[in-house]
Amino acid sequence: MKTRSRQPKSSTAYFEELKIGESSRETAHDRHPSAAWPQAVLFFSILAHLKQRHPKSYMISTEQKLELIATHGASDKDTGKPEVQIAIFSARINDLTDHLKSNRKDHTTRRGLLRMVGKRRRLLNYLMATDIERYRAIIKELGIRK
Repeated sequence: MKTRSRQPKSSTAYFEELKIGESSRETAHDRHPSAAWPQAVLFFSILAHLKQRHPKSYMISTEQKLELIATHGASDKDTGKPEVQIAIFSARINDLTDHLKSNRKDHTTRRGLLRMVGKRRRLLNYLMATDIERYRAIIKELGIRK
């Protein structure tokens, strides 16, 4: 029985050892299932497949973000105002909520959604403490509360 060396083999070494391409009744998979493909090749093929199946369509586009900045900010480059940040978080939260309606088991996205809701809540608390009129205006405009 052949002992394994401790050094990882390159992909060419795998193929040379497995003698892929030769006509024999015993295939590489029959000899050792994990040696049929190098792990890196398998990993990247699975990753490419997942990216095709699950595109991030629930993220807001750059055009939407620029529109929100223009609507709620003092200028087109004013992204620091709490109203702008709250509006962007609200758009992202709405998109993630729609995503989670169709993907109920996506717990990682659910965790991100809860973090975003918390950030938006903290921004709203800050705005309420500093300027109650701006707070009431943004809540009414975005329809955040009842």
